[in-house]
Amino acid sequence: MRALVTIFAVLLILISGYQLSFTWFVNKHESAMKAKAIQQVKRLFPSPEQKYAGNKEAQALYQDTVNTLVNQRLAVLLDSTKDQKITWWGNSYQKAKESELLLGLDLQGGINVTLDIALDGLIKGVSNNPKDPVLLKAIE
Repeated sequence: MRALVTIFAVLLILISGYQLSFTWFVNKHESAMKAKAIQQVKRLFPSPEQKYAGNKEAQALYQDTVNTLVNQRLAVLLDSTKDQKITWWGNSYQKAKESELLLGLDLQGGINVTLDIALDGLIKGVSNNPKDPVLLKAIE
């Protein structure tokens, strides 16, 4: 019985490692391509501080433009390398991207929920007599 549990645990670890490896390879490839995109944009365009020295508002606007250019260049680089082998066992970027573990919005920090409660409805709901005129007058 102990050997069976050990074998099951080892198999579970190996399968989990295999599934996580796609995420690791994809993140590594995307980080390398982002660094390459930043390098290419920096080579072609001056920094905001150089272009608009002393004008913080213009620097911020220009930085947005530079960020857009980096994102566009990154998209081109990722598209051009979609058939490139990035895993040790020869999977392409596109295949690894399809197999990576997907993170929900809660794990990416992209979800915020606000609960809006009408207090008058809450008070009426917990009161013994929600039609009481004194209660209704106090709520108004």
